[in-house]
Amino acid sequence: MESRKEARQLLFGSIDSGKSKMASKTEDKVSVQRDDLVRLATEIAQLKQTFPTVVNKRVTSAITKVNHLETELSILQQKYEESLAETERWKTRCELAVTDCQKEKQTKVDEFLCLVASTLQSYVSAYKSDWPKEDQEETQFILALCGIITNIAASAYGRDFLITNQNGRHVVDTYLSVLSEAPNGKSARLKNLILMALYNISINKKGIKYINSKGGVLELLSWILQDEKESENKTNALRLIQSILCDGTCVGVILELNEVLPMSVLQQLTKDKSAEVRQLVQEVISDIQLKSHAEH
Repeated sequence: MESRKEARQLLFGSIDSGKSKMASKTEDKVSVQRDDLVRLATEIAQLKQTFPTVVNKRVTSAITKVNHLETELSILQQKYEESLAETERWKTRCELAVTDCQKEKQTKVDEFLCLVASTLQSYVSAYKSDWPKEDQEETQFILALCGIITNIAASAYGRDFLITNQNGRHVVDTYLSVLSEAPNGKSARLKNLILMALYNISINKKGIKYINSKGGVLELLSWILQDEKESENKTNALRLIQSILCDGTCVGVILELNEVLPMSVLQQLTKDKSAEVRQLVQEVISDIQLKSHAEH
C-alpha cells in the first residue's frame, strides 16, 4: 500500500512539474497581430530607403559649407597678403621720406650754424671799437640768432648735437672769442646769451671736455666776474666755473683757478649785491676746498 502511495505521489509530482515548465515557456512569448507586424515591416523598409538620402543631404550640405568657408578663407588670406604688401610699400616710402627729411634738415642746420658763427664774427669785428646800442635792428638780429643757439643747447639732444657737429663746435669757438673781444657792460645781453649756451653745453660730458680743451677759459671767466656789472652774467660765469671744477678729466684746474681767480677775489664776491651770486660763490669756494683736499 505504501509503495502504491509513493508511486502515485511521484506520478502527480512529475505531472505538476511539467505543467509549471509549460507555463513558464508560455509566459516568455508575446502575441502580435498580423496587421501590426505587416505595418512594422513596411516602416522598416521605408526607413531603409529614406535614411541614406537624409544622411547624404546632410553630408553634402556640410561639405558645401566647408567648401564655402575655405573659399572665404582663401579670399581673406589674399586680401591680408595684399594689405601686408601695401603696408610694407607705405612703410618703405615713409622711411625714405624721413631719411630725405633728415638729410634736408641736416643741410639746413649746418647752414644755420655757419650763418651764426660768420655773422657773429663779422658783427664783433665791425663794432668792436664802437659797440652799437641793443635797440638797433642789426643787434636785435644777432641776439635772436644767439637766443636760438641757447634754446638748442637747453635740451640734452641739442647740446649733444652742437658739440658733436663740426659747425656746432665752430659756434662754441666763436662764442669764446666773442666773450673775450666784446666789451663788458655794453654787450651784457649778448654775453648773457653766450654764457647760458656755454653752461648748457658744459652739462654734456663731451661738451665740458671740449670747453676745457680751449686754453684760457678760466682766465676769461675770471675777467668777466671781476669786470662785469650785470649780476646775471656773473651768475652764469660762476655756473660755468662749477662745471669746469666738476670735470674730473681736467688736470691742474685748482692751480690755474688760484692763479686767475684768487681766493681773495672770491671772498669779495661773497659780499655781492645779488643773493644768487653770493650763494654760487660759496658753492665754488666749497668745491675748490673739496677738490684741493682730494688732490692732496
